[in-house]
Amino acid sequence: MKLKNHPYAQCSVRVLLDGSIVFTSYSTDVIYIDKDGWLYVTGLYSATTRKQIGYFLKEYVPFLSFQDIKNLYYNSRLLNIYTAEIKNA
Repeated sequence: MKLKNHPYAQCSVRVLLDGSIVFTSYSTDVIYIDKDGWLYVTGLYSATTRKQIGYFLKEYVPFLSFQDIKNLYYNSRLLNIYTAEIKNA
């Protein structure tokens, strides 16, 4: 499905049957949140994808910023969006 506030952006969100969420920019899965709330970032990619990550965060994880995502990615960490626990990827 498209983001509500940016329906024409070349990105989408899939909610899987188990409740996991996958954010895709163009054809690349960028952020994955599993059913237990562990958020994993596969990359930051282009400037456009970085903007789209911000759009996704505002809609699905509003307490996180792009800077948070950047830190998780560069430090190879996972974040639990329910408990705020951080662990190595």
